[in-house]
Amino acid sequence: MSRGFIAFFAAVALLSSTGPALAKVSKGDRASELTSIKDSKKRKVRLRDYRGKVVVLTFGASWCKPCKKELPAYEKLAKKYKKNGKQVVFIAINIDSERKNANAFIKEAGVKTMLVGFDPNGGAVEKYEPGTMPTTYIIDGKGIVREVHSGYEKGDEKVISKLVDKLLE
Repeated sequence: MSRGFIAFFAAVALLSSTGPALAKVSKGDRASELTSIKDSKKRKVRLRDYRGKVVVLTFGASWCKPCKKELPAYEKLAKKYKKNGKQVVFIAINIDSERKNANAFIKEAGVKTMLVGFDPNGGAVEKYEPGTMPTTYIIDGKGIVREVHSGYEKGDEKVISKLVDKLLE
């Protein structure tokens, strides 16, 4: 076997093993656009529409126990920031494949202030590759991910609020 042939296959193996990691959105990265996400009225949800604002983007699903605690807590934060006129947008991306499950989950969580997007085909999940459900991305006004928060435990909303407040300064 020639050296060129071996080098070619080594490069292909390296690229295929690192491919998914390249798509993952991490702290310091530009937030990937949400090209396949639509809200309950079938309007496209795009991050670029919120440039200049802090975006709290969270991924979750009806089958995720921590998500059931996270959404009501984030809904309270969203209301607080909206009431105070702060430039903050909370976006919850639901990854349920069944829309009825997603709708029931959102209703049960009492979400009214947060923007809800649906990702039944996994396009946004493929771009972001959240390591767990829920995963929250704090994005600054320029579209840069400033923090990635995995999971949810009671009190995490205080951590998120501090991070958001820091970006608003």
